[in-house]
Order: sequence, then C-alpha cells, then structure tokens
Amino acid sequence: LAKQLFSENDPWHFATLHMSVATLFQCATLDDWTIILYINLYGCDVFGGGYYEEEPWFCDPYPRFELTALFFVVFILIVALVLLTLFIGVVSMSFEEAQSEQKTEEKVLKRVKVYAERHEISKEQLVLYREVFNLVDFTNSQSIGRQELKFGLKLAHMSITEMQFDALWNRLDVDKSDGVDFAEFLDFMIALRAELAEGNIDGNAG
Repeated sequence: LAKQLFSENDPWHFATLHMSVATLFQCATLDDWTIILYINLYGCDVFGGGYYEEEPWFCDPYPRFELTALFFVVFILIVALVLLTLFIGVVSMSFEEAQSEQKTEEKVLKRVKVYAERHEISKEQLVLYREVFNLVDFTNSQSIGRQELKFGLKLAHMSITEMQFDALWNRLDVDKSDGVDFAEFLDFMIALRAELAEGNIDGNAG
C-alpha cells in the first residue's frame, strides 16, 4: 500500500517493494520517521528531507496530504506503539517468569537438602525419589496434582482410602497451591513410609 501511494512522490524510500519494507521498518522503530512523513505530506519539491534537494528531477512531486496523514497515523499507532509494546511486554513477562521459576527451583532444592539431612536420605535415594517424581509428574510441570498423585499410588499398588489421602494431601499442601513440588513429594514419601511401617496403610512401597 505504501509503495502504491508514495512511490512517485518519494522513490528514494518507496520505489520498490523491498525499499518500502525497509522504510516502514524504519518508521516502526520511530527512527527519523517524521522526515519520511513530511516528504509525502508536502511533496518532494517542497520538503526533500535531504534526499531531493540536489537532484529534484529524481522525484515526481505528487503529495497526498490527507492519505499520507491517515496512513502514517494508523501505521505508527498500530505497529510502532501497539505491536512493539506488546512484543516487549511478552519478552519481559517471559523473562520474569523464567526468573521466578529459577528462584522457585532454588527454594525447592534448599528444602530438599533440609529434608534429606533431617531424615538421613542418601544421594542415591534422592535420585530414585526424583525418578519416581518425574514418572508421576506427567505434565512435566515440576509439580504433582491430586489426580497425578492418586494415579502414582495406584501404579505403586498402594491401597489408600480417600480420607487417608485427603489427610496426607492437606498435611503436604499447606499453602493450598493444589500442587506438590519435589520437596513436598519427598516429605510425602517419608510420611508414607512411616505410615506403612506403623501398619496404618496397606500395600507395598517397593
């Protein structure tokens, strides 16, 4: 559209399709876009912008004031102000989410270290627990939901009533986030092992 509208009056910027794309990209970044605007508002013979003063015959003056004003106002509003702002916002949000996930993972690892030291769990056992956690975490979200945990217990051939499961879940999900990270899962398995040792839950932990 820009090529069709401005190629005669401003061939330096809009003579070809690829030059039009490059020019519009320049306008989208707000880099000296007003010079291009004025050339096409008033004509290349009136305002050359440093492109047509020495070679006025290079252009064919054909200003379209109303169409030019409408085109650039709409283009700058949509592309330069809206789309670029949205793009920057998406990148910033992704960066913040990545930082938040990293901080959360660091907190989980610290809690895992505390649990491992408290219950004397070896590194080999931690590796096994992590493998079990990854098997139950079907969505790979680093958090196990209620249904995922129930399904994992069934795969382990553990018979547990709904009341017993709710009691264990409520004891783990203190923050009511409706999810169990690896630290909580480790605490859950330790508590479950204690329950099995006391004979309160039927099933094999192996």
